[in-house]
Amino acid sequence: GSAQKQKTKNKKTRTRREKKKSALLEMDEAKEVLDRMDKQRFEQEQKELRSATESHNCFVNEFRKRRKDHIFALAKAKAKGKAKAKAAPKVLPRAIEQREAKQWIPLAPSSIWMSNTREAWCAHVEPHKRISCSWAVYGSSQHALEDVLCKMWAQHFQRSGDGPETCKFDYAGTLKRLESLELGSAGGAGSSS
Repeated sequence: GSAQKQKTKNKKTRTRREKKKSALLEMDEAKEVLDRMDKQRFEQEQKELRSATESHNCFVNEFRKRRKDHIFALAKAKAKGKAKAKAAPKVLPRAIEQREAKQWIPLAPSSIWMSNTREAWCAHVEPHKRISCSWAVYGSSQHALEDVLCKMWAQHFQRSGDGPETCKFDYAGTLKRLESLELGSAGGAGSSS
């Protein structure tokens, strides 16, 4: 009897140990799969972070260069004791891509970008609120870009005290063209949204 009970007890103990071992093996396998998935997600997040960091660094370098050039030009004009020569007003090209749009914005801490999800041109001139102009309102990306540029320059004029003659394009002509589209309240360049 006693030997029989010992065999049954040993058998139950072995069964419990085997179940525990089996459960531990399944947990290790699950951990490996989970770790692989986490590793992939981590690598993807690292890649996105690297890309965002590179983009930020590119923006910072471009901004510093433009700021340095602007300060140098002001110092040079001041040293000569002459006002900066006024260039003939430039007309905005008919089709502008985002990277080309940057050359038309004020030098102050400002940025411009195209929002494909909102289908709008967006901009920010510090310390003012961000502005955007929807393509749908204007019927084209070009008119929305012209309006957002005019709004940016209006904010720049307000902040700096400069006049429209400091604009990099024909500010007054662009405003007239936008007003001729009869866009109502959405087309005024003096307002910001």
